[in-house]
Amino acid sequence: IQAFVEPCVAISTVIPGILKGAGDTRWPFLISAIGMWLVRITIAWIVIRFFQVGLVVIWIPMAIDWIVRTLICVVRYRGGKWLHLWDDMKVYDAKEG
Repeated sequence: IQAFVEPCVAISTVIPGILKGAGDTRWPFLISAIGMWLVRITIAWIVIRFFQVGLVVIWIPMAIDWIVRTLICVVRYRGGKWLHLWDDMKVYDAKEG
């Protein structure tokens, strides 16, 4: 199950790094929090509690989490708002002292 979502794991690891490097630290945090707490844990709890399944099936909520994170990351990245975060910030210039 995990092998099929491995590209999503890679994308949802790289794009938040790009966003953080551009100064957009809030969105990567929100994406991780949404993925972990709202998707992965919630679905896993429902599957365990109501369907009485084994451990192998718990990988499915994790796969869904990675897919959701990837989709949100790609939407944020392609939106391009992160590109202009530094435009309004006063960046310290060593020459100005």
